[in-house]
Amino acid sequence: MHGHALPGSACMDAVDIGVAGPMARSAADLQLAMDVLTSPLRSFGSHGWRQTRWRDAEQPVDRLRIAVISDDRVARVENAIVDKLRQLASLLRSKVAHVSEDRRPVDSEESRCVYLHLVRAATGAFLHDADYESVRRVASALDSQDMSYRACHYRGSTLTHRDWFAFDQRRIGLRMQWESFFDDFDLVICPVATTAAFPHNQKGERRERMIDVNGQPQESTDSLFWAGYPGVVGLPATAIPLGRDSQGLPFGAQIIAPAFSDPVALRFAGWLEREWYAFRAPELNTRAESRALAA
Repeated sequence: MHGHALPGSACMDAVDIGVAGPMARSAADLQLAMDVLTSPLRSFGSHGWRQTRWRDAEQPVDRLRIAVISDDRVARVENAIVDKLRQLASLLRSKVAHVSEDRRPVDSEESRCVYLHLVRAATGAFLHDADYESVRRVASALDSQDMSYRACHYRGSTLTHRDWFAFDQRRIGLRMQWESFFDDFDLVICPVATTAAFPHNQKGERRERMIDVNGQPQESTDSLFWAGYPGVVGLPATAIPLGRDSQGLPFGAQIIAPAFSDPVALRFAGWLEREWYAFRAPELNTRAESRALAA
């Protein structure tokens, strides 16, 4: 299954970091959806909507420079996903101009910190007064050095405008680092989450719901790191399928491109479908599963 987070034209400009994106089963279908939804292409700036152009040099695959990131200490990734990304990097070395598995666009801790505070500032704006006051009391008692998800959640949900502005300045720094990184690379391929799908769980707070990653417990909120990697700086990301784990569950990755270079990511996603792996419908193992899906 492919997904694509749109910069500019499809961003929910009234909510910081909020994005909307079409989903499809192939890169071609996704490209068609993009053509429909973004024609004419516009972006939202400080003075309203304006006409925009895609950034696309239309370079062939063999001229692409690609950075592959398979794991990160901030949000450890399941071995099945890591191994598949390393296999992909190995394949690409004989297909594209340059592949790196060592370069990173930004500091991971900084990216996580800025993202969590700003995204919770956006969602915290919708809290009712009583809930906001309760969250504010918890935030006021936090150690300033505490960067756990819990601390970032409470602190971010109650940022003053002065503090929000400081985080926004840090975001600008991250955006400039990404832009500099794309002087040397055309695309970044990295995980979209730390695991494949895990059992549904609504018990307790989200951060308290642990999942298993390589035999170790992990907060389910750790996966937000990968969502925020391109999201906090407003970059387009195309989700692609990579394979299935030992339980038959599908997993994927994301192709991150420079701002308004969506066509580059989508074209490469189509190439990967032909040369690497394409979406495959799940198999129905039992009649009960068939009935459940039909319902």
